[in-house]
Amino acid sequence: MTVNIEKIKNRILATTATNRNPLYDSHIYWSQKPYNICDILIEELSDVGDVVFDPFMGTGVTLLESIKKDYGRVGIGCEINEAPIFIIKTLL
Repeated sequence: MTVNIEKIKNRILATTATNRNPLYDSHIYWSQKPYNICDILIEELSDVGDVVFDPFMGTGVTLLESIKKDYGRVGIGCEINEAPIFIIKTLL
């Protein structure tokens, strides 16, 4: 896989970061990341069938976005805090 960092940077700069959509509006957690920025990173830095690992899962935005059917990735995350684990299990 060839990565064009400039292309990724331009896509991110052209995107208004948001964590608001029906899935993520279902809860409020302090570390929620913009799902649309995660989407860009998943699309640009992995291929279909790849494993996307999030070692600091928080609310699971990276995990949940990576396992969307249209991305076809395998998502793995780990977290030491029980609250976000409960949120992710509920959303899944």
